[in-house]
Amino acid sequence: MIALSPKEKLILDHLGAGLRSRAVAAKVEITLKSFYTYCERIRRKLDVHSTAHAIAVYGKLVMEAEARQIEAAREGALNP
Repeated sequence: MIALSPKEKLILDHLGAGLRSRAVAAKVEITLKSFYTYCERIRRKLDVHSTAHAIAVYGKLVMEAEARQIEAAREGALNP
């Protein structure tokens, strides 16, 4: 998975939940300017051109990681 910081992941989680920029900045306790800086870093790391695309890519990465964990747990249960 792409190396996003915990704060970057939290920002994406809040954005994915539908919060607006100011609300996310307030929840994460950063300035609005810092919020936009984080969004730029996130877009660069995920190699996308919009924050909406970053949210979609991050959601897909999270779902794929969860699916791998479930599969690993199933394999472990089948092969004790």
